[in-house]
Amino acid sequence: MDLPNTSESESFTGSDGFLSRMAINDNKAGMEGLDKEKINKIIMDSTKGSRFYENELKKDQQVNHRIEKMMQQRAQLTDHQLMKSTLKVDKLVCELEKGCDLSRTVVHIDMDAFYAAVEMRDNPDLKDKPMAVGSMSMLSTSNYHARKYGVRAAMPGFIGKKLCPSLIIVSPNFDKYRAVSKQVVSL
Repeated sequence: MDLPNTSESESFTGSDGFLSRMAINDNKAGMEGLDKEKINKIIMDSTKGSRFYENELKKDQQVNHRIEKMMQQRAQLTDHQLMKSTLKVDKLVCELEKGCDLSRTVVHIDMDAFYAAVEMRDNPDLKDKPMAVGSMSMLSTSNYHARKYGVRAAMPGFIGKKLCPSLIIVSPNFDKYRAVSKQVVSL
């Protein structure tokens, strides 16, 4: 299937549609300075024509149709209707703010590449090699060595292997990750 009215490189850099969702998202630690064009070409070449690709195209068309319908509805609203709706939302926000419990403190710890870190702890041979946790179908995470090639979480492993042929994919061990997580939480 051909790309809809745009070049492949424009598709990846644009903010519209599923093509930008399929492109490499390098907003992650360890992914600075990547050759996005090369990585996106590999991703597109590996994905184009697949059932996933076709389904994403279909979903994108459905979303665009819904957006168009909402825009038409918005165009029919009067200033009075907009003001009334704004007041209603403001009142709801005030009610929600009154119910906020600010007496608790919540600490969120982002243990970046946690599964990969646990696997490298248990198998030190993996520390200096590009590795990921997951399967050929989907990766859960990758270490920093793999990220240098554009390999990241939520990427099919077969695409990760095309980006980094030396990528080592370790099957996940969720019981082990739960145990280590409990150790961290106990601190």
